[in-house]
Amino acid sequence: MAEPLASDEAGSSGKAGGGKLPRLSEIEKSGWAEELHPSMAGIDDLQQEFVYHWKLLRETWSVLHYRALIVGILAFWVGSLSSDILGGGNPFTSGLEGIRGADGLSFFQMLLSMALWVWFIVQIWNLFPIMKGHTMNLICAWLAGMISMILFHVATPDFPFDFIIGEMLGGLVGIFVMVFLAFIVGRAVLETRDEHVTVRHFSEDVRKMEESIAEHSLTAWSVSLGVWLVLVLVNTWSGVHFIADRFADDESLLVLHLLTGPLVVLGLMHILWFPQLMLGVGDTKVLSKQARLTAGTADIESVDSPDSSSEQPTKVPSNRDTSEDDEVSDVVGECPECHDSAPIFRHGEGEPGAPCPKENCQGNGAANSHCNLCKTTISSRWTCESCGVNAPLVDFLPDGDAW
Repeated sequence: MAEPLASDEAGSSGKAGGGKLPRLSEIEKSGWAEELHPSMAGIDDLQQEFVYHWKLLRETWSVLHYRALIVGILAFWVGSLSSDILGGGNPFTSGLEGIRGADGLSFFQMLLSMALWVWFIVQIWNLFPIMKGHTMNLICAWLAGMISMILFHVATPDFPFDFIIGEMLGGLVGIFVMVFLAFIVGRAVLETRDEHVTVRHFSEDVRKMEESIAEHSLTAWSVSLGVWLVLVLVNTWSGVHFIADRFADDESLLVLHLLTGPLVVLGLMHILWFPQLMLGVGDTKVLSKQARLTAGTADIESVDSPDSSSEQPTKVPSNRDTSEDDEVSDVVGECPECHDSAPIFRHGEGEPGAPCPKENCQGNGAANSHCNLCKTTISSRWTCESCGVNAPLVDFLPDGDAW
C-alpha cells in the first residue's frame, strides 16, 4: 500500500524504510522559463511538480506496481498482435462468425489477453483502493474512445483525412462520454483534495493555508489526465485506422499503436497512484461535493428507517428546524485517546461538524464554517472534556468516515 505524503503527517509519514517522503517545496525550480519571460513562470512550476512526481514514484513504487505495469502492457500487446490483424483479416466475416473463424493461436491470444486484463484490473484495485471506482471510469473512458474511433471509421475509413459530417454523430457521442468520465474523476479528486486540506491543514494564518494548498498541488496531475486522454485518442485511432485499411500496407500505424499502448497503461496507473499517495490508505472515498452530499443523505435515510438497529448512534441535539436538520449526519464521535463520547458529527456535505463554542448557544456547523444560529466560527479542532486532548474534528469520527 502507498504511504501518505509527507505533507499530510509532518515528520511522521514516509517510505517503507522509515525515511520521510520529499515535499513539493523541497524540489528546486529550474527557472529557465521565467528567465525567458515572466509570464512563463507556470512552466517552471509544472516542471517542478513533474520532478516531484518522479521522485515520489521512485521512492514509493514497489515490485507490485511494476508487476501490474508489466501485466497491463502484456495484456495490451497480446491483444493487439495476431496473424489476422497482420494479414488484413477477412472483411466478409464479423461477430461470432469471425471469432469461430479465427485460427487456434489467435483464439488463444484473445483468451490470454482477457485473462491478463482481468489480472491487471484486480492488481490496480488492490494497489489503489480509494480509486477503485474511478479505475472503472477511466477504463470505460478508454473503451469509449475506441468505440468513437470505430464509429468514425465506419462511414469514412480514411478518417480524419476524409469525413462526412452527417455520419460523425456516433463518434462525437463517444468522445463526449470519454471526456465526461475523465471530468468526473478530475472533479472528484480536486474537490476531495480541497476538503482534505481544509480539514487536516486548517490554520488561522492565511499564508499557511496557501502553503498547504501549494504542497497539495494537482496541476501536474491534471495535465497528466489531459495528456492521457490525448494518448488514448492517438492509440485508438492508430489501431482502428490500421484495421480499416483492408490492405494493411501501412505498418507504421500498427507500430504507433503498439508504442502508445504502454504509455496509456502507465498514464492510467499514474493518474490512480498520485491521489492514493496524497490521501493515504484506509476507507477514504474520493467523491465530489455533490456526491458526498448524496452519500450523506443516504446515510440519514438508512438510520431513520424503521428497520434500522437500536444500536445506531444518537443524533446531536439541536434547536434547528427540520429543513436544517437534514444537513447533519447521525454520526457521534469519540475521543481518539480516552474514547469518551464527543458531540462531533458528520455534516451533510461530508465535513466533520461540532457544536457552537459560544456559551448558551445550541447551534452547530461544519468545521471552519459559521454556527447556524449565532454565526460564530466553528473551529476545525475540538478539546475532549474528559482527558483534555486537542485534535482535529476528523480524529473524533470513526476511521471509516475520516479523511
